[in-house]
Amino acid sequence: MVDIFYRKYCRWYNCYYEKIGNNIKNISDEIPFEIPKNWIWIRLNEIGSFRKGPFGSSLTKDMFVSENTMGRKKVYEQKNAIQKDYSLGNYYISKEKFKSMQSFIAEPGDIIVSCAGTIGEIYVLPNFSEIGIINQALMRIKLYIKCIEQYFILYFDSVLKKEANEKGKGTGMKNIPPFNVLKNMLLPLPPEKEIGRIVNQLNIVVPIIDDISSKCSDLKKNIEKTKYKILDYYFGENSCYKSYYQHEKDELQNICKKITKGSTPTTYGFDFLDNGISFIKVENVKNHHIDNESITCYISDDANEFQKRSQLKENDVLFSIAGTIGRTCIVTKENLPANTNQAFAIISEYEKIKPKYLLYFLEYSKLSIDSHGGGMMNATLGGLKTLNIWYPISKNIQEKIIYKIENSFELLNTIIS
Repeated sequence: MVDIFYRKYCRWYNCYYEKIGNNIKNISDEIPFEIPKNWIWIRLNEIGSFRKGPFGSSLTKDMFVSENTMGRKKVYEQKNAIQKDYSLGNYYISKEKFKSMQSFIAEPGDIIVSCAGTIGEIYVLPNFSEIGIINQALMRIKLYIKCIEQYFILYFDSVLKKEANEKGKGTGMKNIPPFNVLKNMLLPLPPEKEIGRIVNQLNIVVPIIDDISSKCSDLKKNIEKTKYKILDYYFGENSCYKSYYQHEKDELQNICKKITKGSTPTTYGFDFLDNGISFIKVENVKNHHIDNESITCYISDDANEFQKRSQLKENDVLFSIAGTIGRTCIVTKENLPANTNQAFAIISEYEKIKPKYLLYFLEYSKLSIDSHGGGMMNATLGGLKTLNIWYPISKNIQEKIIYKIENSFELLNTIIS
């Protein structure tokens, strides 16, 4: 059965072609990677039918009936795909409603896929599952050729899910991409006899990889805990450095001349541009540095002048106070000129403390800064201003502490990498 696709897709002199009607199209520019010579690339719509759930108004809660209703049919939900369990859920529709929703039927052997939020979780309804329909958060796939089912699922989990997330539309919540995108995605298809061998090997290898990934995740968590213990050793209440060296303790607002935050320029009628003054967001800060390559928003000179309060200067320390609390960095010459929004507190003009000493102290203290917020955690600027900081009077001792912290962190980062 797989061999029929060789009539429509082929490779000739290292180029890939697709037959569309009576025309032959070169699709080499779409090919993501090379495959063995006896494999072919095919579109997803060639291997099965894809159907998303009904629009919200077509299936609402007031249409549901009780489980005991004669002839009722099950409504499959997102959690059936995510938790890989056909029996979950207690939503049902009447026999009459089911007849009007024939396009959305899900039956044993069908593949259901989660389409919003937790995107791309895939599950094959077992032979003993009941016939029902899919809801708005699911997609149903009926494969034309059952022998490629396991191969398709493995490839979907390892490659297509990632690609779907990258092409997914939506803002706060990712979604499966539009069907015209999804159906045109390419699948590398081996000869039928080779599919079984590949699946058998992957069934052995994938669990091993998953186990290694799980252990790596645990290792990263332990390393983060270790980093906090290191910071606690130097900055905590029982730090031996407090006994050894002369130090002072004061609120941050008394140590720094300026603690402020920015705002969103579009609020004041200034649009974001494709180039101009860099506009720093929380996602642009990684590993205590501003990643210039990740910056996608820029503002005009006029907008920068209007937001003079949040113009950044060399050695300013940024501390995120919205969304991801406590992401810190030091502004360098390479980051300028730049401005930022209200998600960052800007700490400037501190003479008694070395920039990196302040950065690491804030990293240590981020959980203790007064915060507010409901769905999204936020730290208050006032809570940051009243944060008590102790520091050695000698900047040489501050440098010594910085040196030891960074040496320890470098060793831990080496373990992760």
